Amino acid sequence: MGSIPDVKTENPKASVVICTRNRGKSIVDAVETVLANKFLSFELLVIDQSTDRETENAITRYKADPRFRYIFTNTKGTGISRCLGLVEANGQYILYTDDDCTVPQDWIEKITNIFEANAKTGIVFSNVIPGEHDSEKGVIPNHSYEEDRTINSLLKYYKSIGMGAGMSVRRDFALAIGGFDQKLGPGSTFSSGEDHDMALRALLKGWNVHETNQTSVIHYGFRTYDQFRDLTVRDWVSMGAIYAKAFKSRQFSVLPIFLYNLLLRNFLKPLMMVLMFRKPQGFRRNIAFIQGFFAGLKVPVDSNQILYR
Repeated sequence: MGSIPDVKTENPKASVVICTRNRGKSIVDAVETVLANKFLSFELLVIDQSTDRETENAITRYKADPRFRYIFTNTKGTGISRCLGLVEANGQYILYTDDDCTVPQDWIEKITNIFEANAKTGIVFSNVIPGEHDSEKGVIPNHSYEEDRTINSLLKYYKSIGMGAGMSVRRDFALAIGGFDQKLGPGSTFSSGEDHDMALRALLKGWNVHETNQTSVIHYGFRTYDQFRDLTVRDWVSMGAIYAKAFKSRQFSVLPIFLYNLLLRNFLKPLMMVLMFRKPQGFRRNIAFIQGFFAGLKVPVDSNQILYR
């Protein structure tokens, strides 16, 4: 682990949160690279929802580091664990990454500087780039931005994608809007989308979303192509549920983005491929989107916070 730097652990400027479940020692690289950051005022929280003690045993040696905090919970679901990290964190800015990612040594500093530059920025999404893998066998989910931009309206967000593996939030903002929706995210009722949902709710509440290419996390979450197709269906079911929740909360300003996803992204594009005698891609996503929408209509909501109950 190396020597522990002289850092400020009381009232840290930033808190890094890694949510994990049954990943065992694979989380070690994520912990190591976070603790290797040069920023002098941060803490690292590991929120562990595992059904065994393998993960805890793998990272026990880090408990001697005053920046490190381990929290075990019997709960299940990423929305819940992200909320727990948000509540337990002491920093002004909460940087989330996944247990199958690594981060650069200036990651915390660069994200913190973006928040400090604009008090209206509620969320920052960074690049998530794939680690080495065999592209003939499968894919690693990823997303990169061509440039930095600040988004201050829903209409500017319609093409945007932000990944939870590279998502950071201003703590006061996130608490004020009720945190993450605990019905969203892997292990929850709708097993994805807590990142996209948080961005939409931020914009609806008058906050900005910032996308940056100044820094990147590296993702090693390899999926076979069959697994990736299943993951895509899961994502679009959850996306439909997110928009159902918004409509139930009378947030009709999301209608243009809803229609963009329903008609243009997942219907017209594959239809054009059919007309060009190409194999269509997207119809399955549209079915999943519609299924998620109607499933979401059945779940009670808190209209004020735009959260599922």
